[in-house]
Amino acid sequence: MSLVVLGIDAGGTKTEGVLYDALSKNEINRFLAGPGNPIVRKKEAWQNIEHVICQGIQHVNLVGLTMKHIVCGVAGGNASEESSNFARKTKEKYHCSVIILNDAQLAYYADFGQKEGVLTIGGTGSISMTRRGGDWISVGGWGHLLGDEGSAYWIAMEALRKVMKELDQGQLSRFSQIIVDEIGSVESIEKRVKQFVYTSDKSDIASLAVTVGELMEEGNMEAIGIGVTAGYFLAEQTIQCASQITNAGKLFVSKRGSVLKKNETVSKAFDFRIQQKVSLYQFDMITSTEGSCCIGALYAI
Repeated sequence: MSLVVLGIDAGGTKTEGVLYDALSKNEINRFLAGPGNPIVRKKEAWQNIEHVICQGIQHVNLVGLTMKHIVCGVAGGNASEESSNFARKTKEKYHCSVIILNDAQLAYYADFGQKEGVLTIGGTGSISMTRRGGDWISVGGWGHLLGDEGSAYWIAMEALRKVMKELDQGQLSRFSQIIVDEIGSVESIEKRVKQFVYTSDKSDIASLAVTVGELMEEGNMEAIGIGVTAGYFLAEQTIQCASQITNAGKLFVSKRGSVLKKNETVSKAFDFRIQQKVSLYQFDMITSTEGSCCIGALYAI
Protein backbone atom coordinates (compact mmCIF):
# COMPACT_ATOMS: atom_id res chain seq x y z
CA MET A 1 0.00 0.00 0.00
CA SER A 2 1.40 3.39 -1.01
CA LEU A 3 2.27 5.93 1.67
CA VAL A 4 1.09 9.43 0.91
CA VAL A 5 2.49 12.86 1.76
CA LEU A 6 0.31 15.96 1.58
CA GLY A 7 2.29 19.14 0.91
CA ILE A 8 0.51 22.44 1.53
CA ASP A 9 1.65 25.87 0.41
CA ALA A 10 -0.46 28.41 2.33
CA GLY A 11 -0.06 31.71 0.49
CA GLY A 12 -1.58 35.14 0.63
CA THR A 13 -3.92 34.57 -2.31
CA LYS A 14 -4.55 30.81 -2.18
CA THR A 15 -3.86 27.63 -0.26
CA GLU A 16 -2.61 24.80 -2.47
CA GLY A 17 -2.30 21.18 -1.44
CA VAL A 18 -0.70 18.37 -3.43
CA LEU A 19 -0.76 14.66 -2.62
CA TYR A 20 2.41 12.74 -3.47
CA ASP A 21 3.36 9.09 -3.38
CA ALA A 22 6.17 9.10 -0.81
CA LEU A 23 8.20 6.45 -2.64
CA SER A 24 7.85 7.34 -6.31
CA LYS A 25 7.43 11.10 -5.61
CA ASN A 26 4.67 11.14 -8.24
CA GLU A 27 1.78 13.55 -7.84
CA ILE A 28 -1.55 11.92 -7.00
CA ASN A 29 -3.97 14.85 -6.80
CA ARG A 30 -4.11 18.54 -5.91
CA PHE A 31 -6.56 20.78 -4.11
CA LEU A 32 -7.17 24.51 -3.68
CA ALA A 33 -8.75 26.78 -1.09
CA GLY A 34 -8.70 30.49 -0.30
CA PRO A 35 -5.92 32.60 1.31
CA GLY A 36 -3.78 30.79 3.87
CA ASN A 37 -1.59 33.48 5.44
CA PRO A 38 -2.54 33.65 9.15
CA ILE A 39 -0.56 36.87 9.60
CA VAL A 40 -3.12 38.62 7.39
CA ARG A 41 -6.35 36.75 8.27
CA LYS A 42 -5.73 34.31 11.10
CA LYS A 43 -9.08 32.51 11.42
CA GLU A 44 -9.80 32.33 7.69
CA ALA A 45 -6.27 31.10 6.92
CA TRP A 46 -6.36 28.15 9.31
CA GLN A 47 -9.85 27.26 8.07
CA ASN A 48 -8.60 27.18 4.48
CA ILE A 49 -5.60 25.06 5.44
CA GLU A 50 -7.91 22.65 7.27
CA HIS A 51 -10.19 22.54 4.23
CA VAL A 52 -7.31 21.44 2.00
CA ILE A 53 -6.32 18.78 4.54
CA CYS A 54 -9.90 17.48 4.61
CA GLN A 55 -9.94 17.26 0.81
CA GLY A 56 -6.68 15.34 0.87
CA ILE A 57 -7.84 12.93 3.56
CA GLN A 58 -11.11 12.29 1.74
CA HIS A 59 -9.27 11.45 -1.48
CA VAL A 60 -6.81 9.17 0.30
CA ASN A 61 -9.63 7.29 2.00
CA LEU A 62 -11.59 7.05 -1.24
CA VAL A 63 -8.80 5.35 -3.17
CA GLY A 64 -7.58 3.18 -0.30
CA LEU A 65 -4.22 4.85 0.41
CA THR A 66 -2.58 5.75 3.72
CA MET A 67 -1.75 9.32 4.73
CA LYS A 68 1.72 9.29 6.30
CA HIS A 69 2.73 12.95 6.58
CA ILE A 70 1.15 16.38 6.27
CA VAL A 71 3.65 19.20 5.68
CA CYS A 72 2.40 22.81 5.65
CA GLY A 73 4.41 25.83 4.57
CA VAL A 74 2.80 28.80 6.31
CA ALA A 75 3.98 32.41 6.64
CA GLY A 76 5.46 32.59 10.14
CA GLY A 77 3.93 29.18 10.68
CA ASN A 78 6.67 27.40 12.57
CA ALA A 79 6.98 30.05 15.28
CA SER A 80 3.44 30.56 16.52
CA GLU A 81 1.30 29.05 19.24
CA GLU A 82 -1.57 28.73 16.77
CA SER A 83 0.51 26.56 14.44
CA SER A 84 1.57 24.28 17.30
CA ASN A 85 -2.03 23.84 18.43
CA PHE A 86 -3.20 23.26 14.86
CA ALA A 87 -0.50 20.62 14.29
CA ARG A 88 -1.37 18.82 17.52
CA LYS A 89 -5.12 18.73 16.82
CA THR A 90 -4.60 17.64 13.21
CA LYS A 91 -2.25 14.83 14.27
CA GLU A 92 -4.76 13.60 16.85
CA LYS A 93 -7.62 13.74 14.35
CA TYR A 94 -5.97 12.04 11.38
CA HIS A 95 -3.30 9.89 13.08
CA CYS A 96 -0.40 11.00 10.90
CA SER A 97 2.63 13.20 11.42
CA VAL A 98 2.07 16.93 10.94
CA ILE A 99 4.95 19.32 10.22
CA ILE A 100 4.42 23.06 9.95
CA LEU A 101 7.22 25.04 8.35
CA ASN A 102 7.76 28.62 7.38
CA ASP A 103 6.64 29.09 3.76
CA ALA A 104 10.20 29.99 2.76
CA GLN A 105 11.50 26.74 4.25
CA LEU A 106 9.03 24.75 2.16
CA ALA A 107 10.21 26.64 -0.95
CA TYR A 108 13.82 25.88 -0.03
CA TYR A 109 13.11 22.16 0.17
CA ALA A 110 11.29 22.35 -3.17
CA ASP A 111 14.35 23.83 -4.88
CA PHE A 112 17.25 22.12 -3.10
CA GLY A 113 15.90 19.08 -1.28
CA GLN A 114 18.49 18.28 1.39
CA LYS A 115 21.36 20.01 -0.44
CA GLU A 116 23.04 23.31 0.42
CA GLY A 117 22.09 26.40 -1.53
CA VAL A 118 20.63 29.85 -1.08
CA LEU A 119 16.99 30.58 -1.76
CA THR A 120 16.18 34.24 -2.29
CA ILE A 121 12.56 35.31 -2.44
CA GLY A 122 11.75 38.69 -3.92
CA GLY A 123 8.00 38.98 -3.77
CA THR A 124 5.75 41.21 -1.69
CA GLY A 125 8.51 40.89 0.92
CA SER A 126 12.07 39.60 0.66
CA ILE A 127 14.27 37.04 2.39
CA SER A 128 17.32 34.87 1.70
CA MET A 129 17.59 31.46 3.34
CA THR A 130 20.00 28.54 3.55
CA ARG A 131 20.75 25.50 5.69
CA ARG A 132 24.00 24.71 7.49
CA GLY A 133 23.88 21.20 8.82
CA GLY A 134 20.43 20.97 10.35
CA ASP A 135 20.16 24.67 11.16
CA TRP A 136 18.22 27.27 9.18
CA ILE A 137 19.98 30.57 8.46
CA SER A 138 18.16 33.56 7.03
CA VAL A 139 19.04 37.10 6.03
CA GLY A 140 16.29 39.65 5.66
CA GLY A 141 12.69 38.68 6.13
CA TRP A 142 12.14 41.38 8.75
CA GLY A 143 8.90 42.61 7.23
CA HIS A 144 7.98 45.81 5.45
CA LEU A 145 8.43 48.11 8.47
CA LEU A 146 11.94 46.93 9.32
CA GLY A 147 13.34 45.82 5.98
CA ASP A 148 12.18 43.85 2.91
CA GLU A 149 14.61 45.78 0.72
CA GLY A 150 14.27 44.86 -2.94
CA SER A 151 10.73 43.56 -2.53
CA ALA A 152 7.60 44.69 -4.37
CA TYR A 153 6.60 46.71 -1.30
CA TRP A 154 10.03 48.39 -1.21
CA ILE A 155 9.87 49.18 -4.95
CA ALA A 156 6.42 50.75 -4.52
CA MET A 157 7.54 52.84 -1.54
CA GLU A 158 10.67 54.01 -3.36
CA ALA A 159 8.42 55.20 -6.20
CA LEU A 160 6.16 57.04 -3.76
CA ARG A 161 9.13 58.63 -1.99
CA LYS A 162 10.29 59.94 -5.34
CA VAL A 163 6.84 61.43 -5.92
CA MET A 164 7.04 63.17 -2.52
CA LYS A 165 10.47 64.63 -3.26
CA GLU A 166 9.28 66.00 -6.58
CA LEU A 167 6.18 67.46 -4.96
CA ASP A 168 8.43 69.30 -2.52
CA GLN A 169 10.41 70.61 -5.49
CA GLY A 170 7.23 71.77 -7.21
CA GLN A 171 7.37 69.75 -10.43
CA LEU A 172 6.43 66.16 -11.26
CA SER A 173 8.32 64.04 -13.80
CA ARG A 174 6.46 61.73 -16.18
CA PHE A 175 7.38 58.84 -13.88
CA SER A 176 5.79 60.48 -10.84
CA GLN A 177 2.71 61.59 -12.74
CA ILE A 178 2.05 58.00 -13.86
CA ILE A 179 2.45 56.75 -10.28
CA VAL A 180 0.07 59.43 -9.00
CA ASP A 181 -2.51 58.63 -11.68
CA GLU A 182 -2.36 54.97 -10.70
CA ILE A 183 -3.26 55.40 -7.04
CA GLY A 184 -6.55 57.26 -7.17
CA SER A 185 -8.17 60.63 -7.49
CA VAL A 186 -8.77 63.11 -4.70
CA GLU A 187 -8.59 66.88 -4.87
CA SER A 188 -4.82 67.14 -4.27
CA ILE A 189 -1.85 64.93 -5.09
CA GLU A 190 -0.54 65.23 -1.52
CA LYS A 191 -3.80 63.87 -0.11
CA ARG A 192 -3.93 61.20 -2.78
CA VAL A 193 -0.52 59.80 -1.90
CA LYS A 194 -1.04 60.03 1.88
CA GLN A 195 -4.45 58.40 1.63
CA PHE A 196 -3.04 55.55 -0.43
CA VAL A 197 -0.09 54.88 1.89
CA TYR A 198 -1.85 55.26 5.22
CA THR A 199 -5.13 53.49 4.40
CA SER A 200 -3.92 50.66 2.16
CA ASP A 201 -2.61 47.31 3.35
CA LYS A 202 0.83 45.95 2.50
CA SER A 203 -0.28 43.92 -0.51
CA ASP A 204 -2.21 46.83 -2.07
CA ILE A 205 0.84 49.09 -1.79
CA ALA A 206 3.10 46.34 -3.16
CA SER A 207 0.85 45.98 -6.20
CA LEU A 208 2.08 49.40 -7.35
CA ALA A 209 5.38 47.68 -8.18
CA VAL A 210 3.67 46.28 -11.28
CA THR A 211 3.29 49.80 -12.66
CA VAL A 212 6.92 50.57 -11.81
CA GLY A 213 7.92 47.36 -13.60
CA GLU A 214 6.00 48.38 -16.71
CA LEU A 215 7.88 51.68 -16.71
CA MET A 216 11.16 49.76 -16.49
CA GLU A 217 10.18 47.80 -19.59
CA GLU A 218 9.48 51.09 -21.40
CA GLY A 219 12.99 52.25 -20.59
CA ASN A 220 12.03 54.88 -18.00
CA MET A 221 15.30 55.73 -16.26
CA GLU A 222 13.76 56.57 -12.87
CA ALA A 223 12.04 53.19 -12.79
CA ILE A 224 15.17 51.37 -14.00
CA GLY A 225 17.19 53.00 -11.24
CA ILE A 226 14.78 51.65 -8.63
CA GLY A 227 14.86 48.19 -10.25
CA VAL A 228 18.66 48.00 -10.36
CA THR A 229 18.90 49.07 -6.71
CA ALA A 230 16.32 46.43 -5.78
CA GLY A 231 18.36 43.75 -7.56
CA TYR A 232 21.51 44.87 -5.77
CA PHE A 233 19.82 44.75 -2.36
CA LEU A 234 18.57 41.22 -3.00
CA ALA A 235 22.01 40.14 -4.23
CA GLU A 236 23.75 41.57 -1.16
CA GLN A 237 21.55 39.63 1.24
CA THR A 238 22.06 36.51 -0.89
CA ILE A 239 25.84 36.83 -0.63
CA GLN A 240 25.60 37.48 3.11
CA CYS A 241 23.56 34.31 3.45
CA ALA A 242 25.95 32.33 1.24
CA SER A 243 28.95 33.39 3.33
CA GLN A 244 27.61 31.27 6.20
CA ILE A 245 27.70 27.93 4.38
CA THR A 246 30.67 25.83 3.33
CA ASN A 247 29.74 24.78 -0.18
CA ALA A 248 33.20 25.71 -1.47
CA GLY A 249 33.70 26.15 -5.19
CA LYS A 250 30.09 26.75 -6.15
CA LEU A 251 27.21 28.93 -5.16
CA PHE A 252 23.80 27.48 -5.91
CA VAL A 253 21.11 30.14 -5.87
CA SER A 254 17.41 29.81 -6.50
CA LYS A 255 15.19 32.79 -7.27
CA ARG A 256 11.55 32.90 -6.31
CA GLY A 257 8.89 35.55 -5.97
CA SER A 258 7.22 37.78 -8.53
CA VAL A 259 9.90 40.49 -8.47
CA LEU A 260 12.81 38.17 -9.19
CA LYS A 261 10.92 35.87 -11.53
CA LYS A 262 8.99 38.40 -13.61
CA ASN A 263 10.95 41.67 -13.48
CA GLU A 264 13.83 41.42 -15.94
CA THR A 265 15.56 44.59 -14.73
CA VAL A 266 15.68 43.41 -11.11
CA SER A 267 16.65 39.86 -12.04
CA LYS A 268 19.51 40.92 -14.32
CA ALA A 269 20.85 43.38 -11.73
CA PHE A 270 20.67 40.60 -9.14
CA ASP A 271 22.65 38.17 -11.32
CA PHE A 272 25.21 40.80 -12.29
CA ARG A 273 25.85 41.88 -8.71
CA ILE A 274 26.35 38.33 -7.50
CA GLN A 275 28.81 37.63 -10.32
CA GLN A 276 30.69 40.79 -9.33
CA LYS A 277 30.82 39.90 -5.65
CA VAL A 278 31.54 36.19 -5.77
CA SER A 279 34.86 36.00 -7.59
CA LEU A 280 35.93 32.99 -5.49
CA TYR A 281 32.91 30.92 -6.50
CA GLN A 282 31.97 29.19 -9.70
CA PHE A 283 28.63 30.92 -10.06
CA ASP A 284 25.91 28.38 -10.79
CA MET A 285 22.41 29.83 -10.85
CA ILE A 286 19.65 27.29 -10.35
CA THR A 287 16.33 28.48 -11.71
CA SER A 288 13.62 27.41 -9.32
CA THR A 289 10.80 25.22 -10.54
CA GLU A 290 7.86 27.02 -12.06
CA GLY A 291 5.47 24.72 -10.26
CA SER A 292 4.24 24.46 -6.71
CA CYS A 293 6.42 24.63 -3.62
CA CYS A 294 4.36 21.72 -2.27
CA ILE A 295 6.88 19.18 -3.54
CA GLY A 296 9.23 20.44 -0.84
CA ALA A 297 7.15 18.36 1.58
CA LEU A 298 8.85 15.22 0.27
CA TYR A 299 12.23 16.46 1.52
CA ALA A 300 11.03 17.90 4.82
CA ILE A 301 9.89 14.60 6.31
